[in-house]
Amino acid sequence: MRVHDGKIAVEKSDQRYCSDGFEISCDNGEKVRVTFSLDCCDRQAISFAATTAGISGELVRDVMVQTLNRRFGHVEQMPQPAQWLSDNGSGYIARETRAFARDIGLIVCRTPYRSPQSNGMAEAFVKTFKRDYISVNPVPDGPTVLERLVGWFDDYNTVHPHSALSYRSPEEFRASKGSERMITIYADFNNRDGHSLSLSCNGTKADLERLEIKLQEGMPLRVSDGDLTAQGTVRWATTRQEWVIDVDWDTMEEVAK
Repeated sequence: MRVHDGKIAVEKSDQRYCSDGFEISCDNGEKVRVTFSLDCCDRQAISFAATTAGISGELVRDVMVQTLNRRFGHVEQMPQPAQWLSDNGSGYIARETRAFARDIGLIVCRTPYRSPQSNGMAEAFVKTFKRDYISVNPVPDGPTVLERLVGWFDDYNTVHPHSALSYRSPEEFRASKGSERMITIYADFNNRDGHSLSLSCNGTKADLERLEIKLQEGMPLRVSDGDLTAQGTVRWATTRQEWVIDVDWDTMEEVAK
């Protein structure tokens, strides 16, 4: 296990993640404990897990798996190794957690003992989350808080401005970065379900392999069938168990020939 003592932010997404935990005190005396992961470039809160018990190694490992799947789909290992920065909580430094992290391609880094500020990005997120969500919303009991956490995390990612991202939300920042390098791949426009297109046809798979693209949740892409082209956002369709792209049909135009 490495000790991290330096700059936390990185220039590209999926190079380093930071993780921490915090506690929410409910009006009825219950405690909800949350652990989460952040990308140290785009600041997206990628994954979280919550419980009214303690933050165990199993809970931390669940967040690791969710982080991997939400960024790269249902794969067994990171495409490229990435650092996982955390404090010295028992769930993080457990032997099983460190071994599991290595197996899926994460390089575990811990803050120096008695120096939690070395994980300052995660600490700043906790302060923001408590100030802008927990302190201004009712927290009557554990079940209510557990239910509302999903919406609070979603709002943070999609709406909440961040000074380090030029006052854009993490999702807006990721979209802007994606649009700078937007790639066009083939998609069958006849394989349409509402606003979404399947990304499982042979032509799409061939383009993904040729361009060495790993689909990720929230990735912006341009798709084309040779005659038409449009932009959209990639997501994992749980019910269909496949990657799809939610197309903004207002961007559709004919391919110049």
